Amino acid sequence: MTEEELMKKEEMLGSYEGEDKIVSSEEIKKQIESEPLNPVRIKTGFKYLDNYIGQIEGGEMVAITGKTKRGKSLFIKSMLSNLAKSGQRAVIFQYEIPYRRYFESWGENVPLFYLPKHLRNRTSQWLEERIWEAKIKYGINVVVIDPYNKLVNYEQRQSPTIQANAIVGNLKDICTTHNIIMFVISHASRMLEGSALNENMFRDTHILPSEADRSWIVDRVVDEKTKQFINETRVIISLDRWEGSAMGKVVTFEYKDGLLYEKDLLGEPATTSQEEAQEELPF
Repeated sequence: MTEEELMKKEEMLGSYEGEDKIVSSEEIKKQIESEPLNPVRIKTGFKYLDNYIGQIEGGEMVAITGKTKRGKSLFIKSMLSNLAKSGQRAVIFQYEIPYRRYFESWGENVPLFYLPKHLRNRTSQWLEERIWEAKIKYGINVVVIDPYNKLVNYEQRQSPTIQANAIVGNLKDICTTHNIIMFVISHASRMLEGSALNENMFRDTHILPSEADRSWIVDRVVDEKTKQFINETRVIISLDRWEGSAMGKVVTFEYKDGLLYEKDLLGEPATTSQEEAQEELPF
């Protein structure tokens, strides 16, 4: 760049007034104070979980994982039931279970939610258009993708990890662009017996728990003596960007009438308080 070109560039930048111009923290603070709060705010409907995490706002992405058949989809169904009761509207992209089987799993109490009539595509562009459509037509503010791993094309030459990283970035952009809350379910990687349940469990990518605002792990409880599953499921808060004190907390659920309910809320006498019953994770 010549000296003359440099002078012109500096003159142009010195008078730049575009929307992305550099401004002071004071100006941004005033702008934020003059804007209304984010109108998209939800609670899961689970008392103890909500006490830990507070409200979830539009633009947030929540990543959820767990070993196979450990209750991920059941937890999501239970939360969808709660959201429907509170008037929240959700669109579901259910890639793993055929619709007939999925609706049969609900029994007679299918709550109101929305879903594509046919899952014809798995690209980020198609997902965004369907989410946008659902927002315009039905006023949805919650999106569930179960599981996001089905968006990865394992037949492509490009590695699944590179694909998954790009997909996660696109999903997060959709959240912020459309001010929606997205719950992204992920398969878990194969783990050695006794391995810690943490954010390293997410299959294909470590970007998902890193990009997510919150990461939860769903796991069924095993009886220490019999080594058999019991009628309890726990949700572990692995990561939370907004409520750091929630990280490592565990909320226990029991299965009843096709859904999960927080254990103390079933009306059974508790020997210890829910707060005392929480376990701390080894990380």
